[in-house]
Amino acid sequence: MLSLTVLVFSTGQKRVLKKTLKYLRKRVDLADVVVKWLIADDHVEHPKIDNEQCRAFIRQTGHFEYCYFPETNQGLGHMVNHLYQKVDTPYVLHLEHDWKFIREIHLSPLLDIME
Repeated sequence: MLSLTVLVFSTGQKRVLKKTLKYLRKRVDLADVVVKWLIADDHVEHPKIDNEQCRAFIRQTGHFEYCYFPETNQGLGHMVNHLYQKVDTPYVLHLEHDWKFIREIHLSPLLDIME
């Protein structure tokens, strides 16, 4: 069976992340694919961002096998490097917290082509 790691990069914006995950579940068909879920939520100092509320939401989803929650801002480059080191599947779906799927996507046929 084909396997894939879904990497999600977030910055403490629960509402936006929640929408991205909603559309991922709604529009991306992961049937016939073994999926490993990883997330990195970078710490951001901003009055409109609640890092802990976002991280609590991430934990509550029960979706992610690995969560990286640094206590200080690390920057996107560091976050990407950190998560990609955890990948042990042949394929990756890289998502950022503010991406929204507007069309249905069937991943299995795409992975078959790459195989």
